[in-house]
Amino acid sequence: MCAKINPKTGKMQNNNQCELLLKMTIQHKTMFVFACIMMSCAIVLDAMGAHALSKFLNQQQLSIWSIAGRYLLIQSLALLVLSLLSESKILNISLKMITFGVLAFSLSLYTLCFIQIPYLGLLTPIGGVSMLMGWLGVILSVIKK
Repeated sequence: MCAKINPKTGKMQNNNQCELLLKMTIQHKTMFVFACIMMSCAIVLDAMGAHALSKFLNQQQLSIWSIAGRYLLIQSLALLVLSLLSESKILNISLKMITFGVLAFSLSLYTLCFIQIPYLGLLTPIGGVSMLMGWLGVILSVIKK
């Protein structure tokens, strides 16, 4: 609950834990929600890989599936935390690069487990480079602040 009633004055006051969320811009709130959705998808996809897909995929494909899930979960958690930082142009671009990167990286790996499309494998390193550039942008945004 973000607001509570002060028992002494009877007036509403903001809870300190929620002040950070109240100060977030719409862009950062959107990133926060999107990161939560990506984390939820990572959990579901990881569970599918551990249980349902073990009958259909070989050990190498399951390993690739696991790598995709690990990156999706860790990067989504990082995006969730980064979305709470104060806004800067560099940080906003960095968040978008990390988001694109993890989606390109993980989704290309998930897809390659089922469909062998030769050029789809090129998307994986592009996603990795995008994540790397995004993280370098985060460092730059902190240094510039």
